[in-house]
Amino acid sequence: FIWSEMSIYENPGEVVIDGCKILVLPWINSENSVKTNALIEKTDAKVAIGHLEIQNAIMMKGGRKHDGGLNQSMFEKFDHVFSGHFHHKSKIGNIQYLGSPLEFTWSDYNDQKGFHVFDTDTLRLTFVANPYRLYRKIDYDDTALRVGTHFHALLELLYKRVTIDSIMEFLKDCYQDMDLSDSLKQEYHKLKGMFLAYV
Repeated sequence: FIWSEMSIYENPGEVVIDGCKILVLPWINSENSVKTNALIEKTDAKVAIGHLEIQNAIMMKGGRKHDGGLNQSMFEKFDHVFSGHFHHKSKIGNIQYLGSPLEFTWSDYNDQKGFHVFDTDTLRLTFVANPYRLYRKIDYDDTALRVGTHFHALLELLYKRVTIDSIMEFLKDCYQDMDLSDSLKQEYHKLKGMFLAYV
């Protein structure tokens, strides 16, 4: 059902949708650039939709810009230019990069995705956010795990009945090895006190 409602444009050309003339531009390459450039020059369409590589367009969240591609001035005659290709939603002059509808790689992480509805009467573009995410980031502090590892090693030392000097040296090495928060440092000192009382 969905595929029957879609049109795929493999060649550059003009289409009229609900009375709105649109220049459709598949990816411009050596095989179609002459025809594409001629169409861009000749058309009286006010809207262009394509898969464009525009120089200085933002490619992904964080501001990395495309250092090659087409000059924006090629498309100055249009009121609106909508493009896919780069995953980050951004605008450069009259060219609106729509961004990807969903996360495809980690470069898309935490970058709002969605799709757009273009009104052919008002020429307004409405963004519809995608509520689903593919990538999740989980932060965790493994300091407690490392304290626990040292705790078990200390129990083993006690089990083997090593000298108090060996235990004190071990505690000193552990403490220097760990980058502890203030609260964990307090817990660590309590732990050390318990073992000193035990032995």
